[in-house]
Amino acid sequence: MRKIYQNYLIVLLTFTFLLSSCSSDDGISTKSIEGHWIYVDTKAEVYMTDPSLQVIVKDYIENRYRSYQVSYEFKNDKTYYYYLNYAEPIKGIYKMIDKDFSKMDDQRGVRNVVRESNSIFVISDMKEEVVRELNIDENKIIKATATDSFERGLHSN
Repeated sequence: MRKIYQNYLIVLLTFTFLLSSCSSDDGISTKSIEGHWIYVDTKAEVYMTDPSLQVIVKDYIENRYRSYQVSYEFKNDKTYYYYLNYAEPIKGIYKMIDKDFSKMDDQRGVRNVVRESNSIFVISDMKEEVVRELNIDENKIIKATATDSFERGLHSN
């Protein structure tokens, strides 16, 4: 009887070990920001001194990528490429602040990146772009930020 319990315990421990090692293998590919990320959606946070402009600015920010193919490709040498509609990519550098937070820097400016499992969120200050593109007085903008969502992958849905 003791031998049966020992065999049962060995099988149970082996099975538990296999399950735990397999589940940690699944997460290895998502532990890093490296790889290709495809645009999914944008959320805007807008505060204006003139409430009539708030909807205009929010719509501009949330819809600026709707008709474009946008993606990022992060390399292991701390560089990344920003792709917009298959044009020549913009090269930038990124710095990991901790395992889920980094800063990106390229000719468009500095952006923050937050990683959550198979998604990244690129947070951008849109104040200068809104002033330039919509011809709105900078003093009327209290805050204009975009949070662009990207999913890991090579092809868009």
